[in-house]
Amino acid sequence: MLRSDSLHMFDINGNLLGKTCVEDSNRPTCAVATECPEWQEEGVVAVSGHLNGEVRFWDLKYASRELSVLHTLQDSIHSSAVTALRVTGVERHDTVLIGDQTGKVSACKAGQMDALPPEELNKIIDELSSVMV
Repeated sequence: MLRSDSLHMFDINGNLLGKTCVEDSNRPTCAVATECPEWQEEGVVAVSGHLNGEVRFWDLKYASRELSVLHTLQDSIHSSAVTALRVTGVERHDTVLIGDQTGKVSACKAGQMDALPPEELNKIIDELSSVMV
């Protein structure tokens, strides 16, 4: 039996690929698998929306069948339950559309480092360098 405080990922044949428990106060309200190459290179296999408006990107440890959070979307405009997620994009499926209970809709797009102007790349490098020191 599936519990409301857990997240499960199944393959197309209904076989369990992985699962995890989440805090009941912020349980998932919807989830979607992703095919974005940039996200998959980082291990992202699924995106979930939660009661408090949070959006999480998940990794799957195939050997142990565990889902683990790779990234939580920061500075989200959503503060109520996420009710809809859609992975889309012209060729790369690099955008997540997010809808919440109040009717707000936002988009989260995967960035490509090679598409950034040099000044933005230098700013990111400087920020990363200061964190790593």
